[in-house]
Amino acid sequence: MERYKNQNRGKPLLTHNGTTRKEMPRSKKSITGFVFLGGQYSVKSWKGLLVSLCGLLYRNHKTEFHKALSLHGTKRIYFGEDPGQMRLPEQVGDSNFFVETHWGANSITKICYKLLSLFGYPASVLQIKD
Repeated sequence: MERYKNQNRGKPLLTHNGTTRKEMPRSKKSITGFVFLGGQYSVKSWKGLLVSLCGLLYRNHKTEFHKALSLHGTKRIYFGEDPGQMRLPEQVGDSNFFVETHWGANSITKICYKLLSLFGYPASVLQIKD
């Protein structure tokens, strides 16, 4: 039974990929808000970041937001006009578009940056606050 003792007592806990909790990527942490084009926005979750950013981009790019329909993963769509094709759809602003929100923090972060790139924004216009 000796080998089952907690050998990490007093040491930082390691994640599945060998980094300590303090070294974890930002997207693994909780989120409090974000800054986009100089405006500060409060959110309580990564899902909130995705939905809020989509709403802001829709407001700025109403006539071309349909381009977001071209973004998708290997098995699932990111955006659509039929919420029935998604697990957890959220409506984008007052549009007929929906965004899939059943993602982890890393995926949401990637989708946000892909969306920014699609509309011609550099990644630097989005700062995530944790």
